Amino acid sequence: MRCPLSVDPSSRAATDMAPGMPAAIQWMTRRARSVSWYITSLMGDRAYDTYVDHLAARHPGIAPVDERAFWVARYREQEANPGARCC
Repeated sequence: MRCPLSVDPSSRAATDMAPGMPAAIQWMTRRARSVSWYITSLMGDRAYDTYVDHLAARHPGIAPVDERAFWVARYREQEANPGARCC
């Protein structure tokens, strides 16, 4: 399940604010959403969403695996081929 703050900063949802909201609050809200989106993307939290979007766009006939199976496969791959990582 996607975090409600993890909105692509360029999306319409990131720019829709209450009409009477002060400009400073709007600015802070947009920045908080941008930071949240960046961190969740950097940490890999959006990997399953990216995978599903990719399959829908590039391979429309293939059904995506469920989220649990995706993460199990992803972690197995990381353990088998550690590559460059801190831990």
